[in-house]
Amino acid sequence: MGTIVVATDFSTVAAHAASYAASMALVVQAELYLMHAYELPASYGDISLPVDIGRWQEDAEAALLKLRVQLEQETKGKLSIRGQVYMGSYFSTLERVCEEKKPYAVVIGCTGKTAAGRILFGSNAVHTLKHLEWPVLTVPADTTFSGIQQVGLACDLELVRETVPFQEIATLLKDFKAGLHILNVGSKTIYDPEVKAASQLLQEKLKPQSLKFHFLSTDDVDQGILDFAEKIHVDLLIVLPKRKSLINALLHKSHTRQFVLHSHVPLMALHAPRIRTGL
Repeated sequence: MGTIVVATDFSTVAAHAASYAASMALVVQAELYLMHAYELPASYGDISLPVDIGRWQEDAEAALLKLRVQLEQETKGKLSIRGQVYMGSYFSTLERVCEEKKPYAVVIGCTGKTAAGRILFGSNAVHTLKHLEWPVLTVPADTTFSGIQQVGLACDLELVRETVPFQEIATLLKDFKAGLHILNVGSKTIYDPEVKAASQLLQEKLKPQSLKFHFLSTDDVDQGILDFAEKIHVDLLIVLPKRKSLINALLHKSHTRQFVLHSHVPLMALHAPRIRTGL
C-alpha cells in the first residue's frame, strides 16, 4: 500500500486539499499521512522572544488530531490515516518525510490561513512544485475530487525518452483509468516526424485509455496552457519542472504565480526520471 502525504498549515484551503487527498487515497488504496511543520520565531540581536514551545506543539497536535477525525468521518473509517507534527523548516521536513514514506504523491493547498500565511504557504507551494523530487499535487480551493478521468501533460515533445517520468504517469493513468491529453505550445504539428515518434513512444510506455495531442499557438505559454486545460476539462494537469523553462514560464512572473496558485485545475509536478532507493 502506498502513501499520500498531506502537508497542512490547518487553513481552510489546506483542509480542503486534505479532503481531496483522502478521496484520492480511497481510489488508489493508499494510506494518508498528515504532516505539519513549524519553526520557532527568530531572535533579534540579543533579544530573546518568549516562546512556549510545549504549548505550540500541543496546539499543533490538537489541530492535527481534529483534521484526522474530520477525514475519518468523511471517509467513514475506510482509510488508514496517520500524522505527525514536526519542529523545523517546512521544506526540509517535507523532504525527510518523503524520503521515509516514498509517497505516491504529496498534496498541498496553495494559500495560508492568515495574510502572512497566504504569502508564506503560497511561496511554499511554488517552491515545493519546483524543487521536491516527488510527485506534488496542488489543489485549488474550489476543486472537489470527483475522479481523474482526463489528464493533461504540458510537454514540449523534445527528448521525451530522457525527460518524461513514464513510470509515475503510467501508474497514475492506470490507477484512474484516465485518458491523456498532450498540450504543446510551439510550431509543431501532428505531422511532424518528431511528434509521430513521441506519440508512438508515449502510447507504448503510458498505455492511456486514450491519447490526444493539442498544439497551441500563443505568445503567452502559461496562460495558454492553463486556459486550454480548463477548456478541455482536464481533471489534472501535469508539468515537468526541469524541462527547459516550462515550469519557470508558469511561475516566474508574479501575475503568473498568482494565476497558478488560483487555478481551477489541480496541478501536479513530476520530475525527470531518477533512481530512488527503496522503489
